[in-house]
Amino acid sequence: MVEKKGKTALICGENTEVCREAEECLKEMGWLVWRLGYGEVQAAENLFKKEDGLDLLVFGDDEGIFPRTGTIYENQERPAVLQAYEHHVNGPLKALRLLKPLLDQGGGRRICYITTRDSSNNMCFDHERYGEHMVRAARNMQARIQMNRLGPEGYTFRVFCYDGSWKMKGTGQQAVLYFLQDRSRDEFCPAHEDERRLVMRDEGRREIPW
Repeated sequence: MVEKKGKTALICGENTEVCREAEECLKEMGWLVWRLGYGEVQAAENLFKKEDGLDLLVFGDDEGIFPRTGTIYENQERPAVLQAYEHHVNGPLKALRLLKPLLDQGGGRRICYITTRDSSNNMCFDHERYGEHMVRAARNMQARIQMNRLGPEGYTFRVFCYDGSWKMKGTGQQAVLYFLQDRSRDEFCPAHEDERRLVMRDEGRREIPW
């Protein structure tokens, strides 16, 4: 992932600030980048030549477009939560299934997720948007399951968290820098091989507990 010239990336996510910043950052580094909403992913088959493949797949954060899901103190609005789950959890799952052949062909084999600190079961202090946080936690579990499934095939994963209560300018750039950075490898001591651990990290590369 160090050599960036000629690399291709696809960002799945709506037109949010974080997604736009990530797209601009990759392009400045010389990557060929597309950004598509989940409803447009089918078109990705026409963007890439199968022989070239796809190196980096980013599931962007869609903060600000969640339907209202209620506070922790009230009953959740079931239709709104189900709508959010279909878009933010099933959307990435369907996209990955469609794009897997292109990722297999590419040389990067890296899959990344952008989320918020409030998706953490241990670090969420927000009493609002309870259903939204549950949906984000489910997407975190999806990343864990996909790493277990695809790790043996040489895939690596990243989960980047930002503080949803305040979003510093440049969050998308920070996410990209983390996504492209390789982690430590140690075949003799798994405890020191960070690449085989899936963790959530924030802008300061601090580990966020699940």
